[in-house]
Amino acid sequence: MFAKTSVVIMASGYSRRMGHNKLFLQYHGRTFLMHTLDLVHQAAFNQIILVIKPEDYQNCDLPSSVEVILNSASYLGQSVSVRLGTQSVTGDSCLYLPIDQPKLSVKLLKQMQQLATPDRIVFPSFQGQARAPVCFGSQFYSELMQVTGKQGGRLVKQRHPEAWRPIEVVDFNQLQDIDNWAAYCQFALK
Repeated sequence: MFAKTSVVIMASGYSRRMGHNKLFLQYHGRTFLMHTLDLVHQAAFNQIILVIKPEDYQNCDLPSSVEVILNSASYLGQSVSVRLGTQSVTGDSCLYLPIDQPKLSVKLLKQMQQLATPDRIVFPSFQGQARAPVCFGSQFYSELMQVTGKQGGRLVKQRHPEAWRPIEVVDFNQLQDIDNWAAYCQFALK
């Protein structure tokens, strides 16, 4: 039996490198936010948590199945979203999912859930290089509650290589994040 996996969608950044709010950029006729919500619904997570800035939340029409956490301190870095999301997690493991990977597949997210256990850290890898998103087992929640700054859970992951369960992905496109306008125009509009 697989662990009950929650997902925390990290959607409270400022999109500074992009120059436009990533949440509302279009990808195949839907916003990045709606695309991500559809993806996690299809992957059948046990719990869906969206961490979002209050001003962005006002512009959203979200399904009732999504637990919304307002992040009024996102200027302090990604760690605030990690801590806020982790406080509400009920699953045995939790996937921390950025909003800017529009080509992630349901298949990959389900593979991550299948490998997830309370004592594992599961993540995709391309040519041996770790990539986002990352799924932490519940034994790491207390450490995730202590993170600070811009790095989110990266340092927690680095401290526990014995817990790593990478999934090698052959198609880099599904792992690529869209960080700037040039990348959006070249990649996301294909």
